[in-house]
Parts: sequence; C-alpha cells; structure tokens
Amino acid sequence: MRLSGANPVCKKDVNGTLSKEQCSSWCVPITYAKCDTDQGVCYVCNHTTDSECVYPQANCAASCQKKPSLSTSGIWRGNEISKGFQRGEFVFSFDTDSTLTVLFNGMKVTGTVKETSRDITFTITAVSGTTNVKVGDVYNGVFEVKQDWAQTFQFLYIGFAPASGATSPSDLDAAMAGYEFVLASCAKSSSSTTGAQSCDFSSAIQTETIVLDW
Repeated sequence: MRLSGANPVCKKDVNGTLSKEQCSSWCVPITYAKCDTDQGVCYVCNHTTDSECVYPQANCAASCQKKPSLSTSGIWRGNEISKGFQRGEFVFSFDTDSTLTVLFNGMKVTGTVKETSRDITFTITAVSGTTNVKVGDVYNGVFEVKQDWAQTFQFLYIGFAPASGATSPSDLDAAMAGYEFVLASCAKSSSSTTGAQSCDFSSAIQTETIVLDW
C-alpha cells in the first residue's frame, strides 16, 4: 500500500512498503490553518477556496505569533520624503498626553494630536525658530506604524496635507504632494533582554531644539 495525493487515500501498489493497517492509520487528509495575528492562534481554513490558506496546521502552529502592539507613542527619528523635501534629520516626539513636538535644524513646533487608526490631526500650539507655520494652524494627515522583522525598531510613515486646514490626503501616496516622513523608533525599552536593549533615542529630543519649515 502507498499514500497518494494531497488528500491522501491508500492504494494497492506493487512497490508499496506499508501494510493496509499502517497506511490506514497514516492516511488522513491534511488540515490547513491560518494565523490570527490579533490573538496569536491558528484557525482551520479551506485551502481550496481561500487563497491565504496555504499552511498545514502544524506549520501554522509553529510560527503563529500575536502581532506586537503598535502606536505612535515615543521618539521617532527620520527624514522627509515628500516632493521638495528638506535634507536632514527630523525628530518627532509623541507624548502620552497627546502632545507632538517636531524638531528640525533649530526649529521647534509643538501641538496637540488626535488620532484614529489611520488619520491624524496636528493642531499647533507653540512655535520657535524660523518656520512658515504658526500657532493655530491645523494639519490633517494619515499615518501607518509597522514593526521590523527583528523587533528592534518600529517604523512610522506619516504624511500631512500641504496647507493648514486642507483636507487630509487620501493615503500615503497622495501625501507626497504635502509633507511626508519616514521615521524609526525603538521598539522596546532599554530593559529588554533582546537586541533592542541598545536602542535609545531619548537624547535626540534633549539635544535638539527644532521642526518643519512648512
């Protein structure tokens, strides 16, 4: 007897090496499963109708992990990537009290932020240095936070409309016409036992006094 096919059945075969009893005990359909990254568990799926159902249940169970909690909170360092970008490092500091401070080349802008899962509104409350923005300006934008594969950094993709009060860009591609940034932040605290323990951006906000020349 031998096994045959993805949904195996036992068949007589002159070259078979299994007894009928052995074949019957091993000859069972493969169960497929997908990982629910919100819960970190696998659930059974139908691989014939679901294009994302590609892993046997055992493989899914071996690799399925709950995705890390991602937020904009913390200190981010990076660059402007929109059209007409300015050279140099930007620092974005999101505090727990919904305050955002942006620093760049001797300029500093502070304001309050309101966020949904993808939209952000930045209302400016204080300005220092040479900049085109002023207190009371409101910039609408979109953002996305991602985790790097090594879980050392998180990456923030954030883009704002080109002018105060303008409608938020429809997505990050559209934000290229306004002000768009790619920023990195330490994924874990310095107490982490992983490689992330050496990542500490706190000095960026202490030594800089800056922000965007909008």
